[in-house]
Amino acid sequence: MFARLIDIVQFDFRMKDNSKEYNLASGGGKLYITDNGLLLSDGSSWYQIPFNEVKDIIDLDYDNPSLLLNLSSLRIFIHGSQANILSALRHYLLPYVR
Repeated sequence: MFARLIDIVQFDFRMKDNSKEYNLASGGGKLYITDNGLLLSDGSSWYQIPFNEVKDIIDLDYDNPSLLLNLSSLRIFIHGSQANILSALRHYLLPYVR
C-alpha cells in the first residue's frame, strides 16, 4: 500500500440520521491518497475513507476550495488550501462513485 500526501486540509465528519445531523469529528491535518481510498490525519488520529464507500462527491466552491463526500450515513467536508488539487481529486474519484 502506498500513501501520497495531497494537501493540508480542514475536515468535518457529520453523521446523518433522519432529519438531524451530528458532528462526529473535525480538525485539521493532512489528506493522503492511497491505492483504495483517502486517509485523513490530524496528527493523533487517522481516518480512512474507502473509494467504494463514496456515494457522491461535490465541489462546493472554487474560491474556497472544498469537497463534500457523501457516504451512506456520513458526510465529510474537506476544506483545502489549493482549489486545483481538490478539483483534480474530485475528477479522479468520479469513476469510483456508485
